Amino acid sequence: MMQHVYNNSKEALIKVTLFDQMMKQYTLVVLEGQPLWALTQKGYSWVSAGKGKTQEMPSLKLGDRLVHYRKHLCVVVDINSVQPSIITDRLVHVSLQGIPNIFMDGFLAAAAV
Repeated sequence: MMQHVYNNSKEALIKVTLFDQMMKQYTLVVLEGQPLWALTQKGYSWVSAGKGKTQEMPSLKLGDRLVHYRKHLCVVVDINSVQPSIITDRLVHVSLQGIPNIFMDGFLAAAAV
């Protein structure tokens, strides 16, 4: 595993706001194009946060549901671009061998495209 930390990253970030069935709010901040596992109107599939890097992957939309690690679905209620300077945490890039799935802030995502 390799990890790179960027304090002044110029990469586009996407902030996703979600609610679970108990109306608990979650916030997920990911790089634009990050694949996320979602339940869409067409069924379960990988979707891209923001503009996808490929045409094959649909974009995350309002109303889609993301899979939380506690095995429940959370509905997407807001998607916004965020300036990296607004985020106080450091941006970390992680490269893993293979095509692993990981949980990012509790939500199922792909570590590689």
